Amino acid sequence: MIKLLKRIFVWLVDVFLPLQKIILFESCPDLSDNAKPVFDELIRRGLNQKYKLIWMCFECSTLSYPKIKNVIYFNVKQHRFKNFLLNHRASLTICCNRFVGSNRKGQTTIYLCHGSPLKDASSYYNAPNYVNYVIGTSEFLKPILADQLKVNPSIILTLGFPRTDILFDRPKKLSLIFGEYRRFVVWYPTVKKFKGGQKTGSVKPIQFLWNEEESNKINAAAKENSILIIVKPHFAQLTDDIKHYSFSNILFIDDEFFSNHQFTSYELIGSSDALLTDYSSIYSDYLLCNKPIGLIWEDIEEYSKNPGLVKEYDFICSGGEKLFNSNDLCAFLDRIGNGVDLYASERKKVLPYIHSFSDGKSTKRVVEKVLELVNDH
Repeated sequence: MIKLLKRIFVWLVDVFLPLQKIILFESCPDLSDNAKPVFDELIRRGLNQKYKLIWMCFECSTLSYPKIKNVIYFNVKQHRFKNFLLNHRASLTICCNRFVGSNRKGQTTIYLCHGSPLKDASSYYNAPNYVNYVIGTSEFLKPILADQLKVNPSIILTLGFPRTDILFDRPKKLSLIFGEYRRFVVWYPTVKKFKGGQKTGSVKPIQFLWNEEESNKINAAAKENSILIIVKPHFAQLTDDIKHYSFSNILFIDDEFFSNHQFTSYELIGSSDALLTDYSSIYSDYLLCNKPIGLIWEDIEEYSKNPGLVKEYDFICSGGEKLFNSNDLCAFLDRIGNGVDLYASERKKVLPYIHSFSDGKSTKRVVEKVLELVNDH
């Protein structure tokens, strides 16, 4: 009976409340990821003069966001009924993590993706049938992405991820923020121990940094090479076991760091000298930087079972050096300190399979598609 009443209500909304010139945006965290550069470019081109642009905000206070004409920051958790109405009345929705939109005729949904497929999420993270377009980074990854999302490959547009455009900008001088070091290595681990209790791969929150003895060894190697390791845990990672650590050459930061320093995550990534990660799609993005990548591979067997990896992961990750223990990591840091890049040729080989475009113009391609769609309404 409840389902029937809901269907009747949705039908009444669709019949009596027409679509409006509204574009909904979603990202996780709020105002970030692939949706943010698209939003910024649409503002630059003046689309907010014709459309109301609404950010669906899930986590942050909407009071601190910049005031822009015809731009609304909508707190979904506080206004669930209005959220339902917006999902049905927007003419276009642009999302990159949670799926936003409805099956309403005339509405278009573009899914910008949260990253290139590496983890196997095919059993639990599928696109709803109202998604009209999915943005990918290469023709090679298209069938993999289609299988993961359970969509027809024909709706996947190879345009590139807008968030990666900033990697082609002039690098920032990180010493102005962090102090004088010869090298800066960013460490972006994927989430292993969720704040909600779910666990994947190893039970250790961050590989090699789960106790002070291991951390001290890594810190010593970084200090010897005048390297600052900047660790940015995943926003969903439970960090209670490690947040009390303090080292001379290992620095933990969070999302608040970027807002405090007027600095973005991808500006940090693009300005670094090397990347440490594991099974995160940031690996694929960082290939565009053509700099060394160390892959923390200690729990590969565990992680390949829970949650699992796409079957092509070994080839996709062939541009990174596999680090199975802290000694491997220290040796990697020694090479970074001495300017040795062992995997340059492997990165060059795999890059065109992961990125059809390496030109820093992905935002432009996506925005042109958006403008084509809004002009059709």
